[in-house]
Amino acid sequence: MKYENHMLQNEPLPFIFHFDVVEAECGDFGNWHENPEFLCFVNGSGSLLYNRNSYEVAAGDLAIINPDCFHAVSAADRVEYFCLIVDADFFRENGIPIDAISYRHCIRSADVAADFKKIAALYSEKPPYYCAKIRAAVLKLMITLTERYAAEQTKQEEFPESIKKALLFIRENYAQDITIDDIVKHVGFSRAYFSREFKRNTDVSMITYLNYIRCSQAKALLCNKNVTVSEAAALCGFKNLSYFSKIYQRLMGALPSDDGRRFHDRMKRLENNIDVGTYMPKERFTLKKGGQGCPCGALQDK
Repeated sequence: MKYENHMLQNEPLPFIFHFDVVEAECGDFGNWHENPEFLCFVNGSGSLLYNRNSYEVAAGDLAIINPDCFHAVSAADRVEYFCLIVDADFFRENGIPIDAISYRHCIRSADVAADFKKIAALYSEKPPYYCAKIRAAVLKLMITLTERYAAEQTKQEEFPESIKKALLFIRENYAQDITIDDIVKHVGFSRAYFSREFKRNTDVSMITYLNYIRCSQAKALLCNKNVTVSEAAALCGFKNLSYFSKIYQRLMGALPSDDGRRFHDRMKRLENNIDVGTYMPKERFTLKKGGQGCPCGALQDK
């Protein structure tokens, strides 16, 4: 679990939009941030951890993550979804009182899913004036969701400040030689007590979370920088290369050398002008409609 700091102010498109795939045993360890997030599930099934509650999700569901709420997605086998994060100032600039409302966190709506499909197509195809068209499409979606599924904000259960303090400490110091004792000393609790509290609130141990952050950062280096596996390990706080490879494979689902090789092979094909597709497969734009029931107490549009 980590706090995400989104630098979206003054951007032509104050949004983050991408297509995610989560597979069993390689789930998201979760995060929270000040901007609302919208997940449109298109294939497969899994679970959404929202604060301390868990909900089943499947193709056709839309999850809405209110600001500063912890969330994580895991898969029964494999789940695919669009993720849209909207800068809170975009709501305020357009007269939507994001600071005073709270969205229903799980819904099902065919026309909302169609709006996500339109946004995905605009990002992929980049037609003339696509920035203006994306802004208009996102605003239309936000208005629809606010009119249908928003209510006056109520007090939500918050994560303990001590847990957030520990998470931020790990996030800021993962590249250093920090230990569990360093973390508990930073938050001011005993190791035994805080280890229990950390696991109770996050579902993972402190060492697992620390290793996950280190491996995530190593993956970013391997896939975006010209670094070797041993360099990535050292830059992300691992002293032992074999231990790094073992932990990386367990948490990331592949060997670090495989992730780096796949990325650089892709770059080589691009340099040779071989079409390797867009950042998300076009066939995944087809959203499944209908489906059995409505998981997690979702609202069903008539």
